[in-house]
Amino acid sequence: PPTGTTTGTAGVVIERLPAGGLGPQAETDATGTTHIVYFSGPPRGGNVFYVRRTPEGAYSSPAAVNSQPNSALVVGSVRGPQFALDATGHLHVVWNGAPGSAARPESGMPVFYTRQIEGTDRFEPQRNLVTRVSGTDGGSTVAADANGRVYVAWHADAERPGEAHRRVYIARSSDRGSRFD
Repeated sequence: PPTGTTTGTAGVVIERLPAGGLGPQAETDATGTTHIVYFSGPPRGGNVFYVRRTPEGAYSSPAAVNSQPNSALVVGSVRGPQFALDATGHLHVVWNGAPGSAARPESGMPVFYTRQIEGTDRFEPQRNLVTRVSGTDGGSTVAADANGRVYVAWHADAERPGEAHRRVYIARSSDRGSRFD
């Protein structure tokens, strides 16, 4: 549909993302500003971007989320970037890494994390949260609570490879994403 086309449901507007963005996640905060994180580029090595949409419909300029270019993977419907807004309105973003984009390629597919730098639309350098398992697959997810805790979850092989042996792994931060267990 053309940009700005209203659907049959009251208040729903379909709009195209900047630069051919795919797989968006959006959340509207208490001020009416909508925060949007999306993927752009080749599915096996693209980039993650962030934009804000004001209540009046104006978009901010896209801001790069991943600090390592072409390090995001969006193959399939569950591997797009995900984010959580914390109690202070800052974003915490996770995404599955493209092949060869981690410092430890033996860990398999990385799960990258970054957080928004306070008072800006910029993000800290990305970090791979996968430290001791391999066989990471599927999408990762992130949540942030009102007490400064951030949780990132993904699934991967355990001691033995194969679907029957997969486990859910959680990295937890008690300091708004500065450090993870």
